[in-house]
This record gives sequence, structure tokens and C-alpha cells, in this order.
Amino acid sequence: GSLWATHNAFLPAALPIYCAAQWYQFMPSGQILQFGRVEDTNGIVSYAFPSIAVNSVDDVLLGFSRFSPTTYASAAYAFRSSTDPTNQMQVDRVLKPGEGPYFKTFGGGRNRWGDYSATMVDPVNDLDMWTIQEYAAAPLGAISRWGTWWGMVSASGGVRFDVPTYSVNEAPPPGFINITVVNAEGTAGTVEWS
Repeated sequence: GSLWATHNAFLPAALPIYCAAQWYQFMPSGQILQFGRVEDTNGIVSYAFPSIAVNSVDDVLLGFSRFSPTTYASAAYAFRSSTDPTNQMQVDRVLKPGEGPYFKTFGGGRNRWGDYSATMVDPVNDLDMWTIQEYAAAPLGAISRWGTWWGMVSASGGVRFDVPTYSVNEAPPPGFINITVVNAEGTAGTVEWS
């Protein structure tokens, strides 16, 4: 029932010196339900080219590039469980550290980066999430190179039904059905049924 979006945010607004991965959850009417940033408020580390995915239990995976004046562009992500405090992601994690400098303009005036950022929910279970992110690979001589790195976050999922819907004939004689409950976290929880 809601929409999620992400984009770069250059900060501070008056005189930008770093980049944050900014994300939103909002209603189709435009009402913002959540807003947050993955950022280094000291202005040293930048997070850019984000992509976002949300699973069936509202867990969120945000993939992005992470870099600073002293670290090469790395493949990274941040996760948010549906039970985490509103407007907050957990601490960011590096999937693959950058290995070297990267500079390619392809004859233009800008360093080309960020074409390979994608994050999605696994269609097999609608819980786990995958991200593929770009990182600065080790140079080949003087030639800059990039690479991609996959990561999978096995989402909590909590306690849920194995199949979202079941049906049974209630007419006499009464029908019966076995309902399978999956405890993905391994901790106590409940499911509702009627």
C-alpha cells in the first residue's frame, strides 16, 4: 500500500561537500511515512547511486557505492528490519572493498560511475533480498577498472504461514486442512488466522 524511493542527496544544501543515500516511504497520496539517510554527518564518507528493495514483511535493503578521500569506491549496503525504529537504517556494511583508483570519462567531462546498482526481493520467497553493486577493481597497469559484487541478505521474515492463503470446504462433512507455520527467525512469535 505504500511506495519506496531512493536517490543521491548532496549535503549540506548550501555548500555540498559529501553525498548521502536518501530514502523515503510514502503513500500514493504523497504523505511521507518514513524518511531517512545513510550518511556520514562528518562529511568524509559519501554514499551514492542507491537502489532499494522492500520485501513482503516490509524489511528494506538499500544498496549503494561507498567512498571517501582515503578509500576507493566500494560495494555496500544498509538493511532495515520492519521492527527497527521508524526512519532508521542499520549500520552500513561493505560487500566488497574498493581495490584501486577509478577514473574514466569516456571523452566527456565527468567520471562515469554508478551504472550497476540494483537491489531486489528474491521472487522465490518474497523475503530474502539481493543487491549487486559496483566497486573500483584493481587497475590493469594504468587502466582503471570496475567490477560488480553480489550480496544476499536473508531477511528475518519472522513467523509466517508457509502459504499465504488456504481454503477448505465448510459444508458437512467438515473439511480439514494442515496449516504450516514457518519460524524464519527462530524466536517466539505469533500468526493470525480466521
